[in-house]
Amino acid sequence: MSSISLITILSGIILVFLIALYRYERKHGMRFFESARMRLDFAVLKVHHTLRVRMYRMSRYVFHQIVRYFLHTFLTKTLHVLTRLERKVKFLVQSNKARARKINPEKGARNKLEEVAIHKLEVALTEEEKIRHKEKLLNGM
Repeated sequence: MSSISLITILSGIILVFLIALYRYERKHGMRFFESARMRLDFAVLKVHHTLRVRMYRMSRYVFHQIVRYFLHTFLTKTLHVLTRLERKVKFLVQSNKARARKINPEKGARNKLEEVAIHKLEVALTEEEKIRHKEKLLNGM
């Protein structure tokens, strides 16, 4: 005989015995080993209460862990997307700088003060325009 069939037979015998004991106690209105059974009942209730409290705490912990896991996953994916976006923007800025240098190569070689001086020369008034502007200011028109 295998151990599974032995356990099944033994469990069946114990079940029949407990059913017979229960019927005998109901019929005669008394309980065997009442104090021991009472202590056993209290122990079972205490274990049940402890397991219930721990399962409640465990379920809350598991729920919090699931929420944290989903939040972590969401933030990780967001970080990867932002990293890729940053790389693309950097690439676009670099390629735009290279294109700007190709379009106007002499401008890239000058510094800011040289640019301001060249702009002043480009927008400077001629002598005739200076005289007209001066007369306009003096006459009030």
